Amino acid sequence: MLIPLYGLYGAALATAVAMIFEAAALYSVAFRRLGLKLVVFSGLSNGGGSASDKARRP
Repeated sequence: MLIPLYGLYGAALATAVAMIFEAAALYSVAFRRLGLKLVVFSGLSNGGGSASDKARRP
């Protein structure tokens, strides 16, 4: 739908949206079925930042 309207930019946007959706769906399955907390998304619930950032804070 986006490609005929926006050409190459539409294709890039559609690909980016599909990849984000796929990553979110895979994360959801890994978390629910296996109880895995992925490093990329684990910082979102506790204020963000990396472990090394937290170690440097007073």
